[in-house]
Amino acid sequence: MLVRRMFGNRLDGGAAALNELLRLRPRAGVATVLRIALSVTVIAYLAHRIAQLGWEQVGSSLPRSPWFYAISLILYLLLPLSEVINYQLILRTALWSSFSVLLRKRVYNFAVFGYCGEAYFILWLRRHLRLADRKAVSAVKDNNVLSAMVSNGAAVLLSAALLISGRLEPLLGAVPGVAAYAGGCALAAIVCVPVMARFHRSILAIPATTAAAVAATHTLRVVVVQALLAVQWSIALPQVPLQTWLVLLAAQMLLTRVPFLPNQDLVVLGLGLSLADTVAAPAAAVAGMFVAAGALTQCLHLGVYALTSLDRSVRFGPAVPARAA
Repeated sequence: MLVRRMFGNRLDGGAAALNELLRLRPRAGVATVLRIALSVTVIAYLAHRIAQLGWEQVGSSLPRSPWFYAISLILYLLLPLSEVINYQLILRTALWSSFSVLLRKRVYNFAVFGYCGEAYFILWLRRHLRLADRKAVSAVKDNNVLSAMVSNGAAVLLSAALLISGRLEPLLGAVPGVAAYAGGCALAAIVCVPVMARFHRSILAIPATTAAAVAATHTLRVVVVQALLAVQWSIALPQVPLQTWLVLLAAQMLLTRVPFLPNQDLVVLGLGLSLADTVAAPAAAVAGMFVAAGALTQCLHLGVYALTSLDRSVRFGPAVPARAA
């Protein structure tokens, strides 16, 4: 009962904070400046790293197989597709007609700032589905809690397997702080699993059967994404052994566990360039592979944002009275 009251109060506080955020949006200049500064720093690092390898060499080493780019498109769509399924399970309402909203949410989360898309989606749920603040925040919270559990667990399992096999050493030496990230993920997984098992009825507002279905969807998405990334990289550089790609996958999974990253895709691209020297292939070819995937993702962000702007459902529009929670 104490845990239930604690999380209930947090949801009420989250709803109140959301209303305050709406009133303060025009004053959010400091956050905008910080986000832009961080993004510029990342872009400057990417330009410096590519210049070290040689712009012409990287450009001439871009992957030529159309399957590489087709997989990038599939990877881009997997997250919003899984979220449509999950939010239909959580909210018990059809959302396929609002797929463009989940696409726009992805753009905000990955191209702007981590969890920016969650705030957008909560506002959209309030305006278009007329959900009460508490219910909208709760739905997004439940989905993200289960997603974090699955992703942290996958990152820990992959990192542990590589550590036991002795293949994690190149990653530990190439990326400063990765050991701390891995330890944080492991600690979160160790703490969260028993807590969730004991207090899931207090932490989650959805029934256990729904939570299991949502977690299964997240698990399937994580497995498919990692498998497709390994296939995509193997298409670009078939001479590189699978074990090397597993190390890169572990690094990427650990990095994406860091909250509030500015333009997560650019940060992941920077990670790939940092690890280029650890791959048994020409550094320019490795850089070309990551640059191609990163550039295509940024183009998809721009295209998705432009196309979804034509859909009136992605806009907030005038406020409407919320239904009872």
